Amino acid sequence: LVISILLGGNFVTIQVMVNSYVATRADGGHVLALANGWLASAQAFVRATSPLATGSLFTLGVVSESDHGMFGRSLAFDQLAVVAAICCIGAAWSLPGWAVEQNQAATKALRSPLLQAKGDP
Repeated sequence: LVISILLGGNFVTIQVMVNSYVATRADGGHVLALANGWLASAQAFVRATSPLATGSLFTLGVVSESDHGMFGRSLAFDQLAVVAAICCIGAAWSLPGWAVEQNQAATKALRSPLLQAKGDP
């Protein structure tokens, strides 16, 4: 139950990130529905394939364990760690440019009118 709640929280976080990114685009109103549709499709695909992959790896681990192989029942959980590591590395690789853009936009929005009146960019 706790893992399901945490995964659901991640889906909500991803939804908020997509919405805030799309909102910064000039054509954000037109693209928002498309972005939400693609995100919903990706989430549905992940939710459908995740139990299949986990169950298959668990079965492979049980069979390997009974044959004294190198894998055990924990193989299903090991793949979750690999997927999480890949996602973290992918996010760290792709988000810095987006974060810089968001920071620059926030800085421009927060500049005081006095500094803008003096001609400070």
